[in-house]
Amino acid sequence: VLMRPKNLPLAKQTIRALLDAIDAYPYFDDPIFEQHAVYSLELALLALVSNRDRAPELYEIFLTKFDSVLASGTSENMESETKSEKNLPTPFLMERVVVTILRSCIHLYDIPQVRPQLRTCLHLLMDLPPNFTRFVSDRMACGMAIFLSQKFSLLETANEWAFIGDMLDRLAFYGPGRGFVFDGIANTVESQLTPTSQVGDERRLLTQEGSQVLTKLLLKFIFGTYQKDMSLCVPAMLCMENLYRHTVMLARATGDEEEEDDRGLIHVPDQEMWKNIALAYYAVCRVPDPNITNQGTDCFQRFIASTKMSSLPDDTWLTVLHLIVMKQPPVTDETARVNCCGILGKILLMSIAHLSGDKGNWEDLTDIVNQMAVLVGANMREGRRGRVSPLFESTLQSITFICNHMVAEEFTGDHEYGDWVSDTLLSELEKVGAGGGSARNVAATQPNR
Repeated sequence: VLMRPKNLPLAKQTIRALLDAIDAYPYFDDPIFEQHAVYSLELALLALVSNRDRAPELYEIFLTKFDSVLASGTSENMESETKSEKNLPTPFLMERVVVTILRSCIHLYDIPQVRPQLRTCLHLLMDLPPNFTRFVSDRMACGMAIFLSQKFSLLETANEWAFIGDMLDRLAFYGPGRGFVFDGIANTVESQLTPTSQVGDERRLLTQEGSQVLTKLLLKFIFGTYQKDMSLCVPAMLCMENLYRHTVMLARATGDEEEEDDRGLIHVPDQEMWKNIALAYYAVCRVPDPNITNQGTDCFQRFIASTKMSSLPDDTWLTVLHLIVMKQPPVTDETARVNCCGILGKILLMSIAHLSGDKGNWEDLTDIVNQMAVLVGANMREGRRGRVSPLFESTLQSITFICNHMVAEEFTGDHEYGDWVSDTLLSELEKVGAGGGSARNVAATQPNR
């Protein structure tokens, strides 16, 4: 092995001899042979990597052994949910086989002739029983993270990306592997942000298919889908921001989407993806933890503010408004409540001129405004219990601004509808004696000139 023989028959003979050491698996008679088998496996991999030009022929030998070890080690020993790592006859060898498969993918996936065999080996890992996968999820996830960040540009088809996405998704369900999966995704996305350092440098491109798969995975991190773990939701949101910009860039490169307008607003490349991202961001805004909700709110507002409104149908904006007004955190979670009500006010302010211009939207808008009035009343009452709270002050400021905007000459929506919205929301402020800041009440108290 150390001499790295270049003669193909000799290389085959060497590797076959080394891999024959694991044929006595699972070594019930003398467990020490497991250590010998692992060392032989390591030497065999070194011999394979040293003969990269012959890898298509040599790797067939490995594939047979990998299949034999993993199948015999799990078929009869992992059927019960109560099985533990101690019940495996040779857990060390099986774990090393898993790691060897991942290492061979990292080192050899750039050889097109070997890729079909490597994909077969990865399918072997997907077929492992969950009880065994749990034992090695951290090592599997680490290997897949390295593979993803280094070889993503070699994944050429939607099927390849779908398989890798399924594998990462499965590993992320196990706590020990979750962080590694996220790191692999984050490193891959970050690689698309680094400018090329030299003229003629070609950056490895994350394709549209890859972007879609990584978007689905990041959405699960943001929603806390994996065992309700929200510890990575904020980093996942920041990563999603970068991935979304990359997706927009890809759409522009193919001529499918418009460039940014003079205000820097982005034309939405995929309406369903945009809506899913918006819903995920808002879910983080509702988290009781003040730090998480604040960062989620900042991210959500940047996302909405950068969107060109006309690139989405009215139904989408109405759906988002309905979601926000219906999914408010309790008033006891003051920071999250302040943030979510502020978001509702800003999106309504941004969209109502356009939406009210079509009377077909009035029924949905009316429902949204009426529910918003109920929220305003609850905020004002809660905020005056013993003290004037940030919730009271924030609601008063936001609603006063909206009411004044609805009746201003500069309002470009339907003025009749704007007057109704202003009166409806203002009435909730007046119930607690806080309507004095509205433009109409200020005008009414001015002496006649």
